[in-house]
Amino acid sequence: MQAIELLNRSIIVGANLAEAYYLRGICKYELEDFIGAERDLNKAIEENPKNNEAFLYRGVCRSRLLKFKEAFEDYGKAQQLNAKDERVYSNRALANLHLERFVDAIADCNEVIQLKKESSFIYLIRGESKVGLDMYKVAIEDFDKAHRLDSLDMLPVLHRGMAHTKLKEFDAAIADLTFASSMDTQNVLPVFHRGVAYLEMNEDKKALADFNYVLNRFPDNAAALFHRAMVYAESKRVSDALTDYTTVIRLNPNNILGYFNRGILKHNAKDYKGALEDYDKAIRLFPEFLEAYENSSQIYRFQGRFDDYKRCVSEMERIQREMALGDDDVKMRQHIRLMKATELKSTFQPLGQEVGRLQYQNVDIRLLPYYRITLFPDGNHDLRVYDGYHRPNYNTGVISLISHKDEAGMTSMMKRFNELSRSNRPDTKGTFEMGLLSIDLGWFEDGLLLMDSAIASEPDQANYYLGRAILRQRVLDELLAQHQEMMGELVDVVDTVFEIQVEAISDLAATDLNKVITLDPEMTFAHYNLGYLLAASEKYDEAVGSFTKAIICKDDFIEAYYNRGLLRLLLGETREGCEDLSRAGELGMTDAYNVIKRYCE
Repeated sequence: MQAIELLNRSIIVGANLAEAYYLRGICKYELEDFIGAERDLNKAIEENPKNNEAFLYRGVCRSRLLKFKEAFEDYGKAQQLNAKDERVYSNRALANLHLERFVDAIADCNEVIQLKKESSFIYLIRGESKVGLDMYKVAIEDFDKAHRLDSLDMLPVLHRGMAHTKLKEFDAAIADLTFASSMDTQNVLPVFHRGVAYLEMNEDKKALADFNYVLNRFPDNAAALFHRAMVYAESKRVSDALTDYTTVIRLNPNNILGYFNRGILKHNAKDYKGALEDYDKAIRLFPEFLEAYENSSQIYRFQGRFDDYKRCVSEMERIQREMALGDDDVKMRQHIRLMKATELKSTFQPLGQEVGRLQYQNVDIRLLPYYRITLFPDGNHDLRVYDGYHRPNYNTGVISLISHKDEAGMTSMMKRFNELSRSNRPDTKGTFEMGLLSIDLGWFEDGLLLMDSAIASEPDQANYYLGRAILRQRVLDELLAQHQEMMGELVDVVDTVFEIQVEAISDLAATDLNKVITLDPEMTFAHYNLGYLLAASEKYDEAVGSFTKAIICKDDFIEAYYNRGLLRLLLGETREGCEDLSRAGELGMTDAYNVIKRYCE
């Protein structure tokens, strides 16, 4: 973080921008802030388009962000600048593998090996590329070499076991997958793929045991649920199979085979209406699904719905005619495409935290608190925050993110309050100051009366409304703390009276903040506090809008970037949320990098 701060200064003064942006990009890369690193490397390349390292690292960042086409282009430019750098070929091989350019991936791996830089990783990538070309036997040879070069790495053994399964060499497959599981007991991938092997061996009990093991660790894993449903269907446990397929569809509403397989179960159970609905959904997702049309046509013919039957037959003939293949060949080609379209593999890797698909309940949202006005600033922090906001309306106090409750501070507040209260008739500014002091002293009822009095005397003073809004937010804090202490662990109990109180106070605070914004549209802290209040009321979209307005008013507003980033993660806007967190980290919010590591890779 110190390095980033130093580089920020270099960038501000415009000193050697190409090097400064490049080095800051590398710092962010090391912190796993790949979005921020890519942004800086873009600027480094603009300043110096001959920096092969910048292209290489930007390519790696883009690969980590699943932008493989752009990464491939970067590796090509890095290769033009340095054709002897084996890192370019190894990273491009990985990008080609993800892009399913298997021949090109193999060629890149061969380049690395010719440069005498062979490694377990490069043989693993080459082996996986050969698997993509259905060259399982020679792929196993590469997995053997990868294992010999790094006998502690579980992945070559795992992929060798999967290749043996494809070749129906089940004894070797089970041996490898069991060994891989023992090498890394925290990773359930070997157990899952062993379950797949057992399923193909018709060892339903063993397959079920493996899928249950995975689901005990990751209950919402669509791949394990899908395969367990297949086991249940084979075992005539139709109700259990239907439940699992339904869960798969809930987790991924675009799972074509989930609908189709569930349709088959309903079809066999003579639930023709339900079967047709599922077949129709599968066809909508995959309009060339021959078998779905075929099964639907059987039901229509059985029901005497001959117009629908003829329509299905016509579609089947069209599909076969367009593909110019026999019936079995069409089904085989479609099966391959369907397995890719259903995304079972991408849903499974990595287990429990699929990239770019954060579930609402899995995001730990802890927003930074709202700002307040204080008469007793906490040194440089508060003064820095307030810098640039010395407009006449706000000279009463200093904007602060911190609440000061040390003994010396409380004594000073009491002394100042007593001085003001001894005045025969304090002016409006003095009345407002007493209201602010009442907030810090915890005298909320008195503070509200004082704030109301100041507003009644000078109804166009924006900072008075801001002060009253802050008081109401403090009242909300106290109310929530008292309620939590009273309710204890009774989290499921609905307290209607409490909820009505919270909503009423929140509405009053929001009204005050909106009044501040009406009187002073560029009062960034009003937008920020409104965002915090809306987020606390679970109005997340509106909260994002308020934090955005705060950032428009103050483009280096760290806390606003951080809070907006968290809310965007919560809303499933992962890319935008990670960009906000990256910006917060760049501006000095070190906690942002912890969130990035957890949710943005």
